Order: sequence, then structure tokens, then C-alpha cells
Amino acid sequence: GPVFDPITDALVDRSRAAYQMVCEGDPAFLDLLDPEVEWHVPRALPGGGDLHGHWEVLEFLEASGEFWDDPHPEPRDFLPSGDKLVVLGTWCGRAKTTGVEMAVPFAHVQQSAPVISRGTSARVKP
Repeated sequence: GPVFDPITDALVDRSRAAYQMVCEGDPAFLDLLDPEVEWHVPRALPGGGDLHGHWEVLEFLEASGEFWDDPHPEPRDFLPSGDKLVVLGTWCGRAKTTGVEMAVPFAHVQQSAPVISRGTSARVKP
């Protein structure tokens, strides 16, 4: 199988920056992700499923914005382990139709891209 880069402090910092940009609604966070990024989002969520590439990730986030006001992640812990980074936190927002606040715990698993492409955050599995 492919060989992945180990998670370094620089990759953790890059992940922190990407989460911050998502919280701020800045689509430039995509520049910090590998162009071949894979997100595996529960199908129960609007736009959920196996997402591939920047465009599908952006479409998912836009679909979330149709149902939630201020949907955003609040990452708490960044736990590097070999070639994976586990991020624990809470996804927050407020339902547009009811105004009910939501706070859903998450554990995202990130893995750097294969060494040959030198990207980062190629896979995110919530």
C-alpha cells in the first residue's frame, strides 16, 4: 500500500489553521487541503456521503449552511499518532427553522497524502 508522511508539528499547525478558517467561513481553507482530499461524512447529513476533491467539500459545507446558522467546528484536541492526526471537538450551529442550538461531538481522523504527492489532510473521516 501507499506510504504516508508522519504527522509533524507543522501538519498539526496546518490542521489548526484550516479549522480556524472554516470557523471564519473562509473558503481559502481548501488551499490547505490536498486537491484529492477525501471526506467521509455521515449520509444522514445534507450533502453527506463520500466526498472527493475541493468542490465536493465546499458543496457539503454550503449545503450545511442551508439548514444551520453559523455551522462550525470547535476542535479541542489534536492528537498525532504516526501517519494519522485525530482531532476531537464539537460541531456547533443553530437550526434555521427552530433556532435550536446543536453541539455534536466529533472525532476526525486525518491522514497525510501519500509521500509521492506531498499533500496534507488527504483523508478526513468524521
